[in-house]
Amino acid sequence: MPRGLTPRERQNERYWTQFCDYLNQRDSQFQSQTSKEVYYINFRISIPGYSLRTMQVIQPKCKPPGISVRFVMRGQHAMTYFSLLKKQQKEIEKEFGEPLEWRAREKEKLVTLREVADPTDENDWYRQHEWLATKLEKLNAVFRPRIERLEADV
Repeated sequence: MPRGLTPRERQNERYWTQFCDYLNQRDSQFQSQTSKEVYYINFRISIPGYSLRTMQVIQPKCKPPGISVRFVMRGQHAMTYFSLLKKQQKEIEKEFGEPLEWRAREKEKLVTLREVADPTDENDWYRQHEWLATKLEKLNAVFRPRIERLEADV
């Protein structure tokens, strides 16, 4: 017997369903591959071990509520590529147009951009979804070619 969704899962599902509808209306290249009941969605970029992630944070431990986009690196070459990209940080951030947060976790290497916002405020969802889509596409445009070049050199 399937369990019912929690209020948080229902909010996540509504938020991400509307975001995916927004991406479709925008004719975005991105399609969701993740359940919409979670607080994030992963988007594949057709390079194994690399993806883009959109997130919403409502009950943060250290930060205000917000939304974020991430370039996620996992797998065999993740640390090496992360280090090579980090050496290009100034150039990458200049191309992206704003500072990015660089973090190397044990299983994932992340490049993140955050926006203070309230994901529970449905009146602000259009603005949030526009921000997420714009930054998602920009992260892809900046990082994908660099990873493709690194992959070609392996």
